[in-house]
Amino acid sequence: MQEMVAVCHEHNIPCKVIFENCYLTKDEIKKLAEIAKEVKPDFID
Repeated sequence: MQEMVAVCHEHNIPCKVIFENCYLTKDEIKKLAEIAKEVKPDFID
């Protein structure tokens, strides 16, 4: 996720991250949210 966000931001392209929560455990969702908070994508869905 970090590399994807960095490439998008280098080229002034908005970055949207989509979590398929129906396939994830609550712990996985929590971990992904923590990662997203650090790498700062423009949108999270």
